[in-house]
Order: sequence, then C-alpha cells, then structure tokens
Amino acid sequence: AKSLLPKAKPGESYQARIAPSHLNVFVNLANLIARNGSRLEEADLLYRQAISMRADYTQAYINRGDVLIKMNRTKEAQEVYERALFYDSNNPDIYYN
Repeated sequence: AKSLLPKAKPGESYQARIAPSHLNVFVNLANLIARNGSRLEEADLLYRQAISMRADYTQAYINRGDVLIKMNRTKEAQEVYERALFYDSNNPDIYYN
C-alpha cells in the first residue's frame, strides 16, 4: 500500500490522518492491557499514541490519568486531567478523577 502513496520530496514530509473510529482501537486495547497491573507502561504508551494522533481525545486523557494514578505518578496524572479539562470542561468524568 505504501508504494501507491506519493513520495515526499527531499526536505518535505507527509502526514496521515487516522479515522476517529480507529483511535478507539488504541484506547480499547489500552483499557484491556491496563487491567493487568504489570503492563501499565504499555497501556500508557497506547494512550499517548492515541493522544498524539488526536490531541483533543478527552477519553484517552482520562484513561491515561487513571493509569498514571495506578503507577503512583500523581503529579503527571493531574497534568493529564487538566489537559482533558482544557478540551472538555463539561465532562463530569474528568471532575470525578
């Protein structure tokens, strides 16, 4: 499939967008992995990947904050929850955390 895409010119790059429904795959997989307490770092990585693909993906921030709490990284979790509030201040799930 990559061979069908146009080649980037030297010094340029192309970006691809992933459909929002596909981002749910990252979050759902991370949710499953997070249930196993020994794989929290892996779940965190998946949440970060989802967030990097769509910066306003509030549910990924919430879930990542929950995982960070489980890893005793409370300061970082607070920052993640605050970022979620920036994008969706009316979401009650953020205030709960």
